[in-house]
Amino acid sequence: MKNKKGMTPVIAVSLLIVITVVGVFGFQTWFNSYSSKISSNVEKESSSAEIGGLLKIEGIVDDSLYLLNSDLKNISLISLKVGGNNCTILENNLVPGMNEINITSCLIGIYGGSINDIVVITNKGLSSKKMIINVGY
Repeated sequence: MKNKKGMTPVIAVSLLIVITVVGVFGFQTWFNSYSSKISSNVEKESSSAEIGGLLKIEGIVDDSLYLLNSDLKNISLISLKVGGNNCTILENNLVPGMNEINITSCLIGIYGGSINDIVVITNKGLSSKKMIINVGY
């Protein structure tokens, strides 16, 4: 019989533990980097879109879209599209400061779903904001 030398079970288990720890640490490092990159991209996509630095799309709360007019004058709202739906605009004059626009007419068929874009056209230009908002009560 030949004399075969092998690893003792203690050394084998120790190596498996070291490899597992290194693998878990490597995965966690990669995941943290990936997660932070995804979060950064989502923030960029969902950050306030601006029209010439004058109008910011702040977001949607319930049935209201909030637009911030940073200009000292009124801005005329020409058209508004939320989640691909054209909105009926009752008030098209955006005064300086925060403006609340009722978008109930735009949300028909979206409740329980999500909005992935908002497009605002004003006399100053076009603004598009990509975002994902779950709509529903």
